[in-house]
Amino acid sequence: MGACVAIALSSCERPQPKVRSNPKARPQQSANQPTSLVGQPAPAFVTVDPDGGTIDLNKHLGKDVIMLDFWATWCGPCIMAMPEVAGIAKEFKDRGLVFYAVNVGEDPDTVKEFLAKNKFDIPVAMDFDGKIQDAFMANGLPHTVLIGKDGRVQVDHLGYWKGFASELSAQVEELLAGKNLAGESSGE
Repeated sequence: MGACVAIALSSCERPQPKVRSNPKARPQQSANQPTSLVGQPAPAFVTVDPDGGTIDLNKHLGKDVIMLDFWATWCGPCIMAMPEVAGIAKEFKDRGLVFYAVNVGEDPDTVKEFLAKNKFDIPVAMDFDGKIQDAFMANGLPHTVLIGKDGRVQVDHLGYWKGFASELSAQVEELLAGKNLAGESSGE
């Protein structure tokens, strides 16, 4: 008899402000479509951590492999993925992986309280108004983006699923080895 395997993809939709229809608005990204940024130069940003320290992505673009994990404290799948993402960040930190958990739309006190309560020791970049999330076209949460040493978006994951950590870990390993995972979309 054959076996049937089902993979559940969990993600949270970003709360959208109520606005009038905008004919120039881009279409919503679906769970199985990568962002159009794959293969493109990653958007640079400057923001702060929850303590007010400056975070400037330009310091790492074009030099390091970067992992950005977009999340919020109210997003269940984000919380499920966080220990795995943090574990991968810790595992590869000494090999050149730069990691920021990009908190979307929350205040520093909420983030600090959440991290302390859950005993997470991770670098957080604050995205108070969602502009960083928009720049990366990360409409759902969690949303994990890997940027290669070339400064281009190499991998784009929306959601959390069984096997996520092993897939992400393998991709980080390949990027640290200098591989281009964006394939033809980068024009190489």
